[in-house]
Amino acid sequence: MTLEQQFLSTAGRINRKIFVQYVFAFILLCILLAIPTILLNFTRSGFIVEIISSITFIIIELAMLPGIFLSVKRLHDLNKSALFVIYYILPLINIALLLYLIFFKGSAGDNKYGASPLDDDYDENFSENPLPKSLDMMDILEQKFFSTVGRVNRKPLILYLIFLIVCGIIGFSIYYVFFMVNPAALYMDIVSSGEILLMYYLFTAYIFITMPLRFLLIRRLHDLNLSGWWSILGIILPYGYIVLTIILIFIKGSIKENKYGKSPLVKND
Repeated sequence: MTLEQQFLSTAGRINRKIFVQYVFAFILLCILLAIPTILLNFTRSGFIVEIISSITFIIIELAMLPGIFLSVKRLHDLNKSALFVIYYILPLINIALLLYLIFFKGSAGDNKYGASPLDDDYDENFSENPLPKSLDMMDILEQKFFSTVGRVNRKPLILYLIFLIVCGIIGFSIYYVFFMVNPAALYMDIVSSGEILLMYYLFTAYIFITMPLRFLLIRRLHDLNLSGWWSILGIILPYGYIVLTIILIFIKGSIKENKYGKSPLVKND
Protein backbone atom coordinates (compact mmCIF):
# COMPACT_ATOMS: atom_id res chain seq x y z
CA MET A 1 0.00 0.00 0.00
CA THR A 2 1.44 3.37 -1.04
CA LEU A 3 1.40 6.53 1.09
CA GLU A 4 -1.27 8.01 -1.16
CA GLN A 5 -3.45 4.93 -0.73
CA GLN A 6 -2.94 5.14 3.03
CA PHE A 7 -3.49 8.87 3.63
CA LEU A 8 -5.18 10.39 0.55
CA SER A 9 -7.62 7.68 -0.42
CA THR A 10 -11.08 6.71 0.73
CA ALA A 11 -10.68 3.11 -0.47
CA GLY A 12 -10.64 0.31 2.04
CA ARG A 13 -10.68 0.34 5.82
CA ILE A 14 -8.41 1.10 8.78
CA ASN A 15 -8.62 -0.13 12.35
CA ARG A 16 -8.67 1.90 15.55
CA LYS A 17 -4.92 1.70 16.15
CA ILE A 18 -3.93 3.66 13.03
CA PHE A 19 -6.65 6.25 13.58
CA VAL A 20 -5.72 6.80 17.24
CA GLN A 21 -2.06 7.19 16.28
CA TYR A 22 -3.03 9.91 13.81
CA VAL A 23 -5.22 11.72 16.36
CA PHE A 24 -2.46 11.77 18.99
CA ALA A 25 0.13 12.89 16.42
CA PHE A 26 -2.17 15.72 15.30
CA ILE A 27 -2.80 16.86 18.89
CA LEU A 28 0.94 16.81 19.62
CA LEU A 29 1.62 18.86 16.47
CA CYS A 30 -0.97 21.46 17.49
CA ILE A 31 0.61 21.78 20.94
CA LEU A 32 4.11 22.18 19.49
CA LEU A 33 2.90 24.82 17.03
CA ALA A 34 0.95 26.68 19.71
CA ILE A 35 4.06 27.34 21.85
CA PRO A 36 5.92 29.67 19.44
CA THR A 37 2.64 31.32 18.43
CA ILE A 38 1.82 32.19 22.05
CA LEU A 39 5.35 33.42 22.74
CA LEU A 40 5.35 35.62 19.64
CA ASN A 41 2.12 37.28 20.76
CA PHE A 42 4.17 38.99 23.47
CA THR A 43 6.38 40.67 20.87
CA ARG A 44 5.56 43.97 19.22
CA SER A 45 6.30 42.86 15.69
CA GLY A 46 2.88 42.35 14.15
CA PHE A 47 4.45 41.36 10.82
CA ILE A 48 6.38 38.44 12.33
CA VAL A 49 3.31 37.27 14.24
CA GLU A 50 1.27 37.36 11.03
CA ILE A 51 3.88 35.37 9.08
CA ILE A 52 4.25 32.73 11.79
CA SER A 53 0.48 32.48 12.19
CA SER A 54 0.05 31.97 8.43
CA ILE A 55 2.70 29.24 8.36
CA THR A 56 1.12 27.58 11.39
CA PHE A 57 -2.30 27.63 9.74
CA ILE A 58 -0.90 26.01 6.56
CA ILE A 59 0.86 23.27 8.55
CA ILE A 60 -2.29 22.48 10.53
CA GLU A 61 -4.45 22.39 7.41
CA LEU A 62 -1.93 20.08 5.73
CA ALA A 63 -2.04 17.81 8.77
CA MET A 64 -5.84 17.86 8.78
CA LEU A 65 -6.17 16.76 5.15
CA PRO A 66 -5.21 13.09 5.73
CA GLY A 67 -7.52 13.10 8.74
CA ILE A 68 -10.55 13.49 6.47
CA PHE A 69 -9.64 10.41 4.45
CA LEU A 70 -8.59 8.36 7.48
CA SER A 71 -11.95 9.20 9.06
CA VAL A 72 -13.73 7.96 5.93
CA LYS A 73 -11.78 4.70 6.00
CA ARG A 74 -12.53 4.32 9.71
CA LEU A 75 -16.23 4.80 8.95
CA HIS A 76 -15.88 2.12 6.30
CA ASP A 77 -14.41 -0.21 8.92
CA LEU A 78 -17.62 0.36 10.89
CA ASN A 79 -19.63 -0.32 7.70
CA LYS A 80 -20.80 3.30 7.62
CA SER A 81 -20.99 5.69 4.69
CA ALA A 82 -18.38 8.41 4.16
CA LEU A 83 -21.21 10.96 4.30
CA PHE A 84 -21.06 10.81 8.10
CA VAL A 85 -17.79 12.75 7.91
CA ILE A 86 -19.82 15.95 7.43
CA TYR A 87 -20.75 15.74 11.11
CA TYR A 88 -17.27 17.11 11.84
CA ILE A 89 -18.59 20.61 11.12
CA LEU A 90 -21.25 20.42 13.86
CA PRO A 91 -20.28 21.39 17.43
CA LEU A 92 -20.50 18.61 20.05
CA ILE A 93 -21.62 16.15 17.37
CA ASN A 94 -18.09 16.28 15.93
CA ILE A 95 -16.69 15.27 19.32
CA ALA A 96 -19.17 12.40 19.52
CA LEU A 97 -18.15 11.29 16.01
CA LEU A 98 -14.46 11.39 16.91
CA LEU A 99 -15.04 9.32 20.05
CA TYR A 100 -17.12 6.88 18.03
CA LEU A 101 -14.31 6.39 15.52
CA ILE A 102 -11.75 5.97 18.31
CA PHE A 103 -13.54 3.53 20.60
CA PHE A 104 -15.94 1.46 18.51
CA LYS A 105 -14.69 -1.79 17.06
CA GLY A 106 -14.95 -2.30 13.30
CA SER A 107 -16.95 -4.94 11.49
CA ALA A 108 -15.68 -8.47 11.91
CA GLY A 109 -14.58 -9.91 8.60
CA ASP A 110 -15.40 -8.44 5.20
CA ASN A 111 -18.04 -5.79 4.63
CA LYS A 112 -19.14 -3.89 1.51
CA TYR A 113 -16.09 -1.60 1.79
CA GLY A 114 -13.56 -4.37 1.65
CA ALA A 115 -11.62 -6.89 3.69
CA SER A 116 -10.88 -6.46 7.38
CA PRO A 117 -7.73 -4.39 8.05
CA LEU A 118 -6.84 -6.95 10.71
CA ASP A 119 -6.21 -9.59 8.04
CA ASP A 120 -2.52 -10.48 7.81
CA ASP A 121 -2.49 -10.04 4.01
CA TYR A 122 -4.58 -6.84 3.94
CA ASP A 123 -1.80 -4.53 2.68
CA GLU A 124 -0.59 -7.02 0.07
CA ASN A 125 -4.07 -7.63 -1.36
CA PHE A 126 -5.26 -4.03 -1.10
CA SER A 127 -6.94 -2.65 -4.22
CA GLU A 128 -8.86 0.56 -4.86
CA ASN A 129 -12.16 -0.80 -6.10
CA PRO A 130 -15.32 1.31 -6.28
CA LEU A 131 -18.35 0.35 -4.24
CA PRO A 132 -20.63 -2.22 -5.86
CA LYS A 133 -23.54 -0.73 -7.77
CA SER A 134 -26.33 0.04 -5.35
CA LEU A 135 -29.65 1.86 -5.31
CA ASP A 136 -28.87 3.12 -1.82
CA MET A 137 -28.86 6.92 -1.99
CA MET A 138 -26.01 7.29 0.51
CA ASP A 139 -23.80 4.98 -1.56
CA ILE A 140 -24.57 6.95 -4.72
CA LEU A 141 -23.78 10.28 -3.05
CA GLU A 142 -20.58 8.87 -1.59
CA GLN A 143 -19.38 7.62 -4.96
CA LYS A 144 -20.09 10.99 -6.57
CA PHE A 145 -18.86 13.44 -3.93
CA PHE A 146 -17.00 11.68 -1.10
CA SER A 147 -14.77 9.20 -2.87
CA THR A 148 -11.24 9.40 -4.28
CA VAL A 149 -11.50 6.08 -6.12
CA GLY A 150 -11.24 6.28 -9.88
CA ARG A 151 -11.36 9.32 -12.14
CA VAL A 152 -13.70 12.16 -13.13
CA ASN A 153 -13.61 14.27 -16.26
CA ARG A 154 -13.92 18.03 -16.44
CA LYS A 155 -17.74 18.20 -16.55
CA PRO A 156 -18.47 17.27 -12.88
CA LEU A 157 -15.82 19.74 -11.71
CA ILE A 158 -17.27 22.53 -13.86
CA LEU A 159 -20.79 21.84 -12.60
CA TYR A 160 -19.59 21.81 -9.00
CA LEU A 161 -17.69 25.07 -9.53
CA ILE A 162 -20.87 26.70 -10.87
CA PHE A 163 -22.68 25.42 -7.79
CA LEU A 164 -20.01 26.96 -5.53
CA ILE A 165 -20.26 30.29 -7.37
CA VAL A 166 -24.05 30.37 -6.93
CA CYS A 167 -23.70 29.50 -3.23
CA GLY A 168 -21.01 32.19 -2.88
CA ILE A 169 -23.29 34.82 -4.39
CA ILE A 170 -26.10 33.82 -2.04
CA GLY A 171 -23.76 33.85 0.97
CA PHE A 172 -22.30 37.25 0.07
CA SER A 173 -25.81 38.66 -0.43
CA ILE A 174 -26.84 37.52 3.04
CA TYR A 175 -23.63 38.94 4.49
CA TYR A 176 -24.19 42.26 2.69
CA VAL A 177 -27.78 42.61 3.87
CA PHE A 178 -27.01 41.89 7.53
CA PHE A 179 -23.58 43.53 7.90
CA MET A 180 -22.58 45.90 5.11
CA VAL A 181 -25.89 47.77 5.23
CA ASN A 182 -25.05 48.47 8.87
CA PRO A 183 -21.24 48.94 9.00
CA ALA A 184 -21.34 49.42 12.77
CA ALA A 185 -22.38 45.80 13.09
CA LEU A 186 -18.90 44.76 11.99
CA TYR A 187 -17.54 45.72 15.41
CA MET A 188 -17.83 42.68 17.63
CA ASP A 189 -18.65 44.68 20.75
CA ILE A 190 -22.10 45.55 19.39
CA VAL A 191 -22.81 42.49 17.29
CA SER A 192 -25.97 40.76 18.47
CA SER A 193 -26.08 37.09 19.30
CA GLY A 194 -28.27 36.53 16.26
CA GLU A 195 -25.67 38.07 13.96
CA ILE A 196 -22.90 35.96 15.49
CA LEU A 197 -25.06 32.90 14.95
CA LEU A 198 -25.60 33.93 11.33
CA MET A 199 -21.83 34.25 10.81
CA TYR A 200 -21.37 30.78 12.27
CA TYR A 201 -24.04 29.30 9.98
CA LEU A 202 -22.46 30.94 6.93
CA PHE A 203 -19.04 29.56 7.87
CA THR A 204 -20.50 26.10 8.51
CA ALA A 205 -22.29 26.20 5.15
CA TYR A 206 -19.00 27.16 3.48
CA ILE A 207 -17.17 24.17 5.00
CA PHE A 208 -20.05 21.85 4.08
CA ILE A 209 -20.36 22.82 0.41
CA THR A 210 -16.60 22.95 -0.22
CA MET A 211 -15.73 19.60 1.42
CA PRO A 212 -16.58 17.50 -1.69
CA LEU A 213 -14.20 19.70 -3.72
CA ARG A 214 -11.22 18.00 -2.07
CA PHE A 215 -12.46 14.60 -3.21
CA LEU A 216 -13.28 15.78 -6.73
CA LEU A 217 -9.87 17.42 -7.18
CA ILE A 218 -8.07 14.19 -6.33
CA ARG A 219 -10.15 12.20 -8.81
CA ARG A 220 -9.59 14.91 -11.42
CA LEU A 221 -5.84 14.63 -10.82
CA HIS A 222 -6.18 10.88 -11.26
CA ASP A 223 -7.81 11.52 -14.64
CA LEU A 224 -4.57 13.28 -15.62
CA ASN A 225 -2.59 10.29 -14.28
CA LEU A 226 -1.26 12.50 -11.47
CA SER A 227 -0.94 11.68 -7.79
CA GLY A 228 -3.48 13.04 -5.34
CA TRP A 229 -0.58 14.62 -3.46
CA TRP A 230 -0.71 17.50 -5.97
CA SER A 231 -3.93 18.57 -4.22
CA ILE A 232 -1.88 20.02 -1.36
CA LEU A 233 -1.10 22.93 -3.68
CA GLY A 234 -4.63 24.04 -2.85
CA ILE A 235 -3.46 24.59 0.73
CA ILE A 236 0.04 25.95 0.14
CA LEU A 237 -0.61 28.45 -2.66
CA PRO A 238 -2.61 31.67 -2.17
CA TYR A 239 -6.16 31.00 -3.34
CA GLY A 240 -4.78 27.55 -4.08
CA TYR A 241 -8.04 25.62 -4.43
CA ILE A 242 -9.43 28.22 -6.85
CA VAL A 243 -6.25 28.20 -8.95
CA LEU A 244 -6.01 24.39 -8.94
CA THR A 245 -9.68 24.00 -9.86
CA ILE A 246 -9.40 26.41 -12.80
CA ILE A 247 -6.26 24.68 -14.09
CA LEU A 248 -7.86 21.23 -13.89
CA ILE A 249 -10.93 22.47 -15.74
CA PHE A 250 -8.89 23.37 -18.82
CA ILE A 251 -6.60 20.32 -18.97
CA LYS A 252 -7.89 17.24 -20.75
CA GLY A 253 -7.53 13.89 -19.00
CA SER A 254 -5.87 10.71 -20.20
CA ILE A 255 -7.79 9.16 -23.08
CA LYS A 256 -6.87 5.58 -22.27
CA GLU A 257 -6.89 3.65 -19.03
CA ASN A 258 -4.21 4.76 -16.58
CA LYS A 259 -3.00 3.49 -13.22
CA TYR A 260 -6.05 5.03 -11.51
CA GLY A 261 -8.60 3.25 -13.66
CA LYS A 262 -10.58 3.47 -16.86
CA SER A 263 -11.39 6.78 -18.53
CA PRO A 264 -14.62 8.31 -17.14
CA LEU A 265 -15.65 8.93 -20.75
CA VAL A 266 -15.81 5.18 -21.39
CA LYS A 267 -19.16 3.68 -20.49
CA ASN A 268 -19.05 0.61 -18.30
CA ASP A 269 -20.66 -2.52 -19.59
